[in-house]
Amino acid sequence: MNSEISILLIEDDVVDVKIVKRAFKEINITNPLHVVSNGEEALKYLKHEAPYTDRTNSPEPGLILLDLNMPI
Repeated sequence: MNSEISILLIEDDVVDVKIVKRAFKEINITNPLHVVSNGEEALKYLKHEAPYTDRTNSPEPGLILLDLNMPI
């Protein structure tokens, strides 16, 4: 995968976040991974609302991984 493309992971379970990070490391995915813990935070991230207004730290994701069974 192109390392310039950032990935947004929307996941509320810290264990699942660790699993994704470990899997990415094992298969050498070096893309920037940004994690938010619920749908409300994901919408703020995607709309670049506070606290995600800085596009350097919160770039537009090229890929979104979403936990479908998540509250909020």
